[in-house]
Amino acid sequence: DAYAFWSEDDARKSVNEDVDTEVKSLIEEGYEPTILRHGRDSVEVYAADSNIYYEWSIIASDIR
Repeated sequence: DAYAFWSEDDARKSVNEDVDTEVKSLIEEGYEPTILRHGRDSVEVYAADSNIYYEWSIIASDIR
């Protein structure tokens, strides 16, 4: 999925909320998720020894 935000702060807030939701869900399902943050604008979440992998990136754009 892709989303557009007017504000980078709103985009980061949305990403952080999504990461928190997925991590909580994985923990409830018995997984031990790993979170990798690559700077402020890229996050990966995965569960070892499974096919579970999520990735979020914030990409600046001039879309109007």
